[in-house]
Amino acid sequence: MIDWQNYPLTLSVSHVADILRIGKNSSYELFHRKDFPAVRIGKNFRVSRDAFRRWLEGQGEAQKNTR
Repeated sequence: MIDWQNYPLTLSVSHVADILRIGKNSSYELFHRKDFPAVRIGKNFRVSRDAFRRWLEGQGEAQKNTR
């Protein structure tokens, strides 16, 4: 279970990689997806912790609907 309070309000590529247990390159690919709620600030990408959580939960719902 993810303890969301242990993460900052805005998540970096490394935070998302840690949460999803994926590599940093895979996390960067995720940040470039059109359906992912990321923003670019200079050369850095960030995603709101709450927006990421909603997106992640939505992915689970999408998986249920395709079965």
